[in-house]
Amino acid sequence: MLKSLLENGKVWDYLVRFLTRNNEIIHVSINASLIYNKQGKPDLIEGSLRDVTERINAYEALRVSEEKYRSFFENHSVVKLIFDPVTQKIIDANNAAARFYGLSRELLLHTRTSEITSGTQEETRLLIDKIRALGYFQYETRHKSKDGSLKDVEVFASNIV
Repeated sequence: MLKSLLENGKVWDYLVRFLTRNNEIIHVSINASLIYNKQGKPDLIEGSLRDVTERINAYEALRVSEEKYRSFFENHSVVKLIFDPVTQKIIDANNAAARFYGLSRELLLHTRTSEITSGTQEETRLLIDKIRALGYFQYETRHKSKDGSLKDVEVFASNIV
């Protein structure tokens, strides 16, 4: 921190950990700037410390929660696709979807739902409109896999806010 302070004349939201008298670790944000003497040399440091332990702990809890969700999504045995209803572009897919369609996850992310459904563009658009209007929709259809074979699927679709 001192190196950055000397190089820049100030630091803003510099995060450090301190050990309290009670042997608790707290996270502190430091804002500081140098005060220069008449010769233009650093003379004093003026600044403030702010306890940001709650913010850091909340961030960490969110990160862990997101990690759990990501793992749940990616490793679930049920095929899961998230797509943009306007462009029909698949924006996320799990490992089960990759196995089911015979495509890598990376390739699935460059695919549109119209490329895997057996219905017409108009039928697909009508289904998407119904999902948007109701907030969810369940239906049976057929999807195409990489080798062109058709597979019966039951779709449980819902809006994601």
